[in-house]
Amino acid sequence: MRHFVSSFVSDCRPSECGRCVRLLRGASLFAVANRLTFHARCGGALECTIVFLRSTQETCGMATQWTTSSLAEALEASDAAQDGAFSVELLEGSEQAINVTMHEYGDLPVQVTVSGEQIFAVATLWAADQVSDRAKFNEAALFSGPISPLTSIGLIRSDNGQDVYICYGQLSSRSLLTSVEEELNAVAENAIDAAESFQDFLAA
Repeated sequence: MRHFVSSFVSDCRPSECGRCVRLLRGASLFAVANRLTFHARCGGALECTIVFLRSTQETCGMATQWTTSSLAEALEASDAAQDGAFSVELLEGSEQAINVTMHEYGDLPVQVTVSGEQIFAVATLWAADQVSDRAKFNEAALFSGPISPLTSIGLIRSDNGQDVYICYGQLSSRSLLTSVEEELNAVAENAIDAAESFQDFLAA
């Protein structure tokens, strides 16, 4: 994670440390104070070293609610993206979406959207008409639910009217960025597992 470090010397006394902390907590900052180190000298000069983090969510828990655009920006700036684990593209349209290409999972695309209180992460498995026996497949998919952590298999209807099986996960739009990254990995991993496990249900 990238840090922005700033130091300043204040004339306030050590007993007034709380005032400085309250000011920092109340400030409208893209980053927040993560660590405050106070060095009081005789007479009360106060030196504060402030390490600012890129995301308020890393230190303030679930205080901030994501939007699709803010989540795309945070994912793109994350350590995982900078290290090449995935790449991020914000898709504009009637509704914004984030296309996350999971490079550690064979460049599997996972589409992410934020809607109100929920974040949805979806990986496409295959079109329903590729399944030879949908009733048997649906039963097998339901049985797989309890053993697939953080994700489920579902069925959606695309804009062109085609039924499509998906692997999806959802979490709160106030979740930590690290939780979103974990969900992306879970969706990608379980989508690949599902593709391998249910291969026999696909029409030849």
